[in-house]
Amino acid sequence: MAAETHAPVPKPSPRPTPVNDYIGRWAAAPTACDNAAWVIQADSLQSPGPLSCTFVKVEPGSAGYTAWSECKVGQAAGPTRLVFTMSGSKADRDLTIEGGPFAEPVALERCAATPVILHQP
Repeated sequence: MAAETHAPVPKPSPRPTPVNDYIGRWAAAPTACDNAAWVIQADSLQSPGPLSCTFVKVEPGSAGYTAWSECKVGQAAGPTRLVFTMSGSKADRDLTIEGGPFAEPVALERCAATPVILHQP
């Protein structure tokens, strides 16, 4: 009686999933992308003005992210919490930033040349 052999079943490749979709260049309007963009990296934010923040911890939520941050405007610095609310499709993403030094929400649009960062689990 011959031994039964089975071909190994290939494991499916994990699909890359978008993570940290707040990362990129953002502006109040597409015309501001060249000279007044906000640059948000995985661990920091730089506005077109004097505001900069370093993220201590970023937690995903149902509508975006909460970033526990140390923000600095000129010589004033302090810990704060920023809330990033994401809307729209991946190619046409919008971002609203609330909290921290902002008295009113800041609405931004993704600049066209910003790639979506993919993470391979």
